[in-house]
Amino acid sequence: MQLFAIERTGPGRLWTATAPNADDLAADLQHARTQGADVVVSMLGTLEARLLRLAGEGEAAASAGLAFHRLPTTDFGTPEKTAARTVAEQLRAHLAAGEGVVVHCRGGVGRSSVLAALVLGLEGVPVDEAWHRIGFARGSSVPETVAQRRFVDHCLGTN
Repeated sequence: MQLFAIERTGPGRLWTATAPNADDLAADLQHARTQGADVVVSMLGTLEARLLRLAGEGEAAASAGLAFHRLPTTDFGTPEKTAARTVAEQLRAHLAAGEGVVVHCRGGVGRSSVLAALVLGLEGVPVDEAWHRIGFARGSSVPETVAQRRFVDHCLGTN
């Protein structure tokens, strides 16, 4: 699991990340914990998590002292809008409480960036600036699709 710290003001820390390695799941999650993470969100769908041998990630996260959320989203896709808003608001509250939040998908570019941008947008960061910050942290252009960009705009009412 590679963590990409996103620049933000205020309490807490926000990262996007690659999926943890199933062979080193406990170590990857413990590493996130030692970096300051308190919460992990997986954007993997149920089938994808099984294929990557990460179906037990929630239990492994709990063993590492991490809260765990799952927002299942197909690769290159977008999550269900109401669920995404709900999770983003929860993450915003975790950050406001000074906690560290890691959002991962498989490669840490598309789906995780969508949720991170939504969280930043809820914190008042303009969407274009959110994409810039996430891309800078990731070292690549985000998101992966125009639909992902439009989704965040739509969720935040900026389009």
